[in-house]
Amino acid sequence: IFPGALGGPKYMTNLRMVFPEVNLIPSGGVNESNAAEFIRAGACAVSGARTFMNFEMIEKEGLAWITKQVATFVKLIAEAKKDLPDIP
Repeated sequence: IFPGALGGPKYMTNLRMVFPEVNLIPSGGVNESNAAEFIRAGACAVSGARTFMNFEMIEKEGLAWITKQVATFVKLIAEAKKDLPDIP
């Protein structure tokens, strides 16, 4: 669903009610501050590529910075999914 930020997690919840069999993945405006909300709203995954595209930090710290960002993002998603029922 693009742009994800336009309707936000509430829109994702509404879409899941109408299309429960469809796996929804928001993209565009998804970041570490709202990714977990999208998961709790019914997204099966999120696309947050811009979160990892801080070229200044990549230049300073290289892959270590990207690795740290990805680990943080994965942890947020795992925590959000922990108490949810299985979503096909």
